[in-house]
Amino acid sequence: METKRFAVVGTDARQASAGRALERAGYVVGGAEQVARADCILLPLPLDESRTPLAELLRAAKPGAVALGGKLADAFTPLAKGMNSEYANQNGYDCIQVHGGSGFMLEYACQRIYRDARITSIYEGTTQLQTVAAIRYVTNGFYSSVIEDYAQMPVAAELEGIKSRVAAMAEKFNASVAKVKEAENQELHDLCARHLYEMAADVIMCHLLMQNASKAPEIFMHSLEVYANHAEAEVAKHATLVERMTVEQLDNYRQA
Repeated sequence: METKRFAVVGTDARQASAGRALERAGYVVGGAEQVARADCILLPLPLDESRTPLAELLRAAKPGAVALGGKLADAFTPLAKGMNSEYANQNGYDCIQVHGGSGFMLEYACQRIYRDARITSIYEGTTQLQTVAAIRYVTNGFYSSVIEDYAQMPVAAELEGIKSRVAAMAEKFNASVAKVKEAENQELHDLCARHLYEMAADVIMCHLLMQNASKAPEIFMHSLEVYANHAEAEVAKHATLVERMTVEQLDNYRQA
């Protein structure tokens, strides 16, 4: 499988850090001078055409090259922050549980891990606020278009089975989004937002893990297999709840 080439435009700390991260992930990374050969172009944020002649730069890009900038970062940030915070909380909870009655005592490090994990879903925007930030990308179809783009990317032959399962998850996600939008009810929209948010994140993270596992199976294959099982169950759970939800049931939730 041919390694993708990235052209990182800009020299500030954020761009330099992104370039190093892409290199560690195994991509070929160059600067603005490599735009004509790059598969993906990482643009600086904010997009300042007076500082960087972006229009001229993008005209030099090869056909089919993808320009990544503000919208993708804005859409993926709440997914990364919210979901990773919740996973940290779950891992901290499990750590306490494994230690039994000793888990919450100061003599064991897991009590500190749990407290440290708990704040991640509160500071820098609670998980609920991450959902608010992400939900517009659910309802305007941006996440669905990203998922569709990922689905067109090749994966290693041994991952085709998981890819088919992820495609089925994406279908459930799209059907759930359509169900909520068709209702045209803001309260139903708000009540289902967290479920749609988590479905989008699970499908996208499965695709990212598949790409990583295709490049470095010795590092990512086990993680992909575990996460795909988890994501499949979570997407099915959320999809069932959204499917069963009706506007007429909203009073039940108010009373509860």
